[in-house]
Amino acid sequence: MIRKTTRAIADRINCDRLYSTVCDVAKYHRIQASTGFRAAAVYCNDKLNKLGIASEILSYPANYEKMFLTSPSFQEWDIKGARCTLVEPYEWDLADFGGDAISVIQRSCACDYMENGLEIVVMDKGTAEENYEGVDFTNKIILISQDFNNFGWALKKGALGFISDHVAVSPTRSRADMRNLRKYTSFWKKSEDDIMAFGYVITPQMGDKLREACAVMAKEGKLAKVKCFVDASFYDGALENVSAVIPGTSGKEILITAHLCHPRASANDNASGVSAGIEAMNVINNIIKNGTLAPLKHTIRLLLIPEFAGTYAYFDAIGDEKKNILAGINLDMVGGKQNGLYGPLTLTSLPYSTPSFVSNLANLVLDELKKDADALDGHKVPMFNSTVAEFTGGSDHVVLSDPTIGVPAPMLGQFPDFNYHTNGDTPDVVDPYILHKSCSIAAAYSYILATLDEESMPEIFAAQMKDMVKKLSEISDKANEGILKGTSNKAFDHITRFYVDSCDHLKAFIRGNDLEIESQKDRILNVAKTMFELCGGKGEEIAIDEEKVFVPVRKFTGPIDKLTTFANTDEQKAALDNFNKNIAPLAKGSHSYAILIAFYMDGIRTNAEIARLIATDMGIDSFELINGYIEVLIALGLAENVACNFLKVCKLDSLINAIIKTNLNVIYIVAEV
Repeated sequence: MIRKTTRAIADRINCDRLYSTVCDVAKYHRIQASTGFRAAAVYCNDKLNKLGIASEILSYPANYEKMFLTSPSFQEWDIKGARCTLVEPYEWDLADFGGDAISVIQRSCACDYMENGLEIVVMDKGTAEENYEGVDFTNKIILISQDFNNFGWALKKGALGFISDHVAVSPTRSRADMRNLRKYTSFWKKSEDDIMAFGYVITPQMGDKLREACAVMAKEGKLAKVKCFVDASFYDGALENVSAVIPGTSGKEILITAHLCHPRASANDNASGVSAGIEAMNVINNIIKNGTLAPLKHTIRLLLIPEFAGTYAYFDAIGDEKKNILAGINLDMVGGKQNGLYGPLTLTSLPYSTPSFVSNLANLVLDELKKDADALDGHKVPMFNSTVAEFTGGSDHVVLSDPTIGVPAPMLGQFPDFNYHTNGDTPDVVDPYILHKSCSIAAAYSYILATLDEESMPEIFAAQMKDMVKKLSEISDKANEGILKGTSNKAFDHITRFYVDSCDHLKAFIRGNDLEIESQKDRILNVAKTMFELCGGKGEEIAIDEEKVFVPVRKFTGPIDKLTTFANTDEQKAALDNFNKNIAPLAKGSHSYAILIAFYMDGIRTNAEIARLIATDMGIDSFELINGYIEVLIALGLAENVACNFLKVCKLDSLINAIIKTNLNVIYIVAEV
């Protein structure tokens, strides 16, 4: 039934409509809380209404006083023009907002230095303040090749702004690769105390040439000079979400999200997700109206948002109504041409802290859509690359899947993306064929969830089992290779719990089939027991300082946007600074660990148990890191320490051991010390 429905929906999705919407959205300069974003929101809202889908624009305050859950709002920004021209030693246009919107650092403040110009100080001695002793920064503009956030000290010494040729390098793109591209760069001023500056972005090739010009002037004991202006303003305003619905009858909802923001053009990121969301709603609406498929039981809602900010604002506004949202899917960068510059279409799974079957359903839909062409043996094979990945952060699915929000939502996206956050992200990098696949996944997934009944249970059960066996096999492989972080007992226990608990989420969709769902739990436990007996007991327990074990309780809803928001006293700032300098490096560049720590803080697990789970999820086996982050949350008033001596006398066996001992008659609530 699921596969048949997937195919019926995919056959009605139109590539030309998808690509046309990408091109239209890409024309707007869509910076969050700006007049350009509002214009794009109006376009999308009008388009949805013309398609016969009820849509509205939701508005929220954009000012420094408003907080959306853990995320502070910020002022609206309007830009009308900006320009930067080298005038000494020769004339050269470096940046022009009208020609390339990304040539300006977004959310720059107004300036006008067209008469006398500004001298350029080249920051060629790294980012440390002590390396520039004796340099006069007063009323200068600085030329940088690193992130501007490293040079806040230069502003305090009188510098007014930046010229940046910074490149975000990765294993798939070097500075040389990006030689002719400008990087999307933005100030994120969320309080009166944050950086207020202006700046421009040039390509690395332009940066090299500009440094040569500066060197010529330096030989004469002079500084190169630019004339520049920015016509922009900040004020208390609004940020918007576009909200469109196809109504069901149950009072419950399935949510599709895609972020509408980013500079002109920003096509794959994320006009592609917006286009896929609109077309998914259009096709679902039409197949219901013409009777091809049954009407919805649950409402399907599309939210087009400023990334993160709009999601925080929406859930802050609806409060307890969030419990009516059963599941979601997030679409972020879903149409890049697979020509060697773009990674596979990636389905990012749920975190293990948020048990649900919906990732398995999405994978099942993807599997059906991979049947593109006949192989030599007659089997159907895909004509595109795709993969299913473990949970990671980076987009709005993080907010949705937080247990305090409670909307299990996989993400569909693409990475690596060669043109990510550059002016190379134009409509010509979008492939209507890949976009069709993405839209098909979103539409089929959402429609199936909105109409789910007992006929689909066997397919879902099979998909669950297939996925769990794969995950447990990977644990076995790691244990046998000696690279498993922690013990296989803990890893098996953790993953098995997820799939057992995922079955319970089915009860929110399918009523009256509890016995069959409980039978699926037994099947899962049987398979897990068999696989565990083949390779259990391997690996080493991570080192725990028993004197520091306690139960942390979180006091916030939704993921933390920025910890600095909550560091208000000197003591809090010192605690955060110490963590960032001395403990955070233990993560070796990872950031998702912080998200997962909060997700696992359920008021039952100890910090030791959370550390073991992070080791299983991410391979980070550092109690010092996990406990250090929790201690910072406590210092900032975001969590509290609950005594846990009682746990030492009521410690239970792991689920896996309990299965073996009791032959599947298992009741488990565990917080291990």
